[in-house]
Amino acid sequence: MRNMNKLSGLKGKVKSLILVLLLSVIMVSMLLSQENIKQYSFKTSAQCDMCKGRIEKHLSKQDGIVESNVEVETALCTVKYDSTKITIDDIRLEISKTGYDADEVKANKRSYEKLPKCCKKPEDR
Repeated sequence: MRNMNKLSGLKGKVKSLILVLLLSVIMVSMLLSQENIKQYSFKTSAQCDMCKGRIEKHLSKQDGIVESNVEVETALCTVKYDSTKITIDDIRLEISKTGYDADEVKANKRSYEKLPKCCKKPEDR
């Protein structure tokens, strides 16, 4: 009976140790992944809330994008991204594919032509 109690106590200690080790691995993994999260802001050609929604929706589908926000008043897009999965150049290209400029990367012509009139640059309305 005494051996059973010792064995039971040992199993409990092993389970506790395994749990602590598992939690430690998870925490270290989370800390390391945070190091790869970068933030970058760049100018877009967004004109209205429809533009904002279109850009943010498209970016949310891209692997490596953690968060994006377009400020319509300034046409500034701020992106949080995992630098091990996507680059700034890739993000600019993705915005171009939606029909908008991203810094010096011009909008994809076909995509731009499909935009509603309110989303086009003032000189093209």
